[in-house]
Amino acid sequence: MKHFSFHVYLSRLTCDVSRFTFHVSRGLGMTFAERMLKIDRRIIFLVIGLCTLLPLLYPVGLPIKISPEVRGVYDYIEALPEGSAFLLSLDFDPASKPELYPQSISLLRHAFRKNLRVIAMTLWVSGTGMADQVVTQVAREMGKESGKDYVFLGWSPGGTAVIITWGRTSMGPSQPTTTANPRRACRCSKASAACEM
Repeated sequence: MKHFSFHVYLSRLTCDVSRFTFHVSRGLGMTFAERMLKIDRRIIFLVIGLCTLLPLLYPVGLPIKISPEVRGVYDYIEALPEGSAFLLSLDFDPASKPELYPQSISLLRHAFRKNLRVIAMTLWVSGTGMADQVVTQVAREMGKESGKDYVFLGWSPGGTAVIITWGRTSMGPSQPTTTANPRRACRCSKASAACEM
């Protein structure tokens, strides 16, 4: 009986070893891509979570360099005299909002801090609501009044043609198509750089 049970144990052990050898040899024959596809998705999520969490807990501390373009825009706004008209075209849509929305907030805050008269507009119909929202939000934050300190012209159709018209004529293009309050839409004189509300 003992002899029989030993044989059963030995055969099971041999079976397990052969199975292990088969899996190892099969694993060695797989390509890198095949091995990656076999990884459990929970392990992948764990690795991604750690890669996201570790820099937040232990920041690397890379320096933020100011590019010449950013410095140039900042210096230009700083050089404008108080009360100057400041035309800002807020051309973005939901897809580009994460990148351009914070830039718009920074530019508007800077202009309002310098007491410039902000004239905001958009050439993208899909971003009209967001453009109006950002101007109103920053103006309220800085204590500015619509129609006096700033105006939102809304959406002007035509894209680059609108910009060319602003450059070629002494007066800006005609009434915008969409605006929050048409009575407060202004026409800006290129010659005097003054805004008639």
